[in-house]
Amino acid sequence: MAMDVIGKVVSQRTTHQWSGWRGGKCEIHIQEQYAEGLIRLEDFSHIIVVYAADNMGKIMMKVTPQGKESSPQVGIFASRCPWRPTSIGVTTVKLLGVDGPILRVEGLDAVDGAEVCDIKPYWPQYDAVEDCVYPDWVDKLDF
Repeated sequence: MAMDVIGKVVSQRTTHQWSGWRGGKCEIHIQEQYAEGLIRLEDFSHIIVVYAADNMGKIMMKVTPQGKESSPQVGIFASRCPWRPTSIGVTTVKLLGVDGPILRVEGLDAVDGAEVCDIKPYWPQYDAVEDCVYPDWVDKLDF
């Protein structure tokens, strides 16, 4: 599967971290030929970013989320850990502003230079989930 790159993450974070992403701010620089696609994006408070995640050359099928001993070992597809076979990251982030082809966002768990493949607006009708069920250990993780 081939994906076009529409932009890159510009961030001070150059290595993966387990926590602290939620409040972290960075920019997404969209390639000029795609800038017109950003019209009215600033009308949304949140966007979904699809990007090439940095799996650091690791692929694991079982992980302990955030490396915490209090977390159970789970399969990679039951976690948000980066060591995935596909290295595709998807994160809903707060959109702080749009300045031409530059998006300022908060909460993106990607490192500097990560390639962005798509941007979608967060639409509650499609993206919010009612009556969501998840394991108790998820609430004990740091974000």
